[in-house]
Amino acid sequence: MVNIEKNKLAIAIDNRISIRDGNHLSMKMSQTTKLGKVMEVFCESKCLPLTSLSSTFDHWKVGEDQTPEQLGMEDGAEMEAHKSAFGG
Repeated sequence: MVNIEKNKLAIAIDNRISIRDGNHLSMKMSQTTKLGKVMEVFCESKCLPLTSLSSTFDHWKVGEDQTPEQLGMEDGAEMEAHKSAFGG
């Protein structure tokens, strides 16, 4: 899917976010969408606090201000959400 907004070409990609307990969410986003916003939507849909998860793509931690474009995500890319563990 290709959108042209304000003289800017944006390619929408279909990503999937999954958490190891089997929950997942598929969504379309533009290449310039901040992934922190994506994780916020994921947490809201699963009734989880945002602070309870961290996310990775290709085994690298994903920052809130990073975008699919910066990470080289393509259509069908999958991010993983990991429940934060506390304790020692």
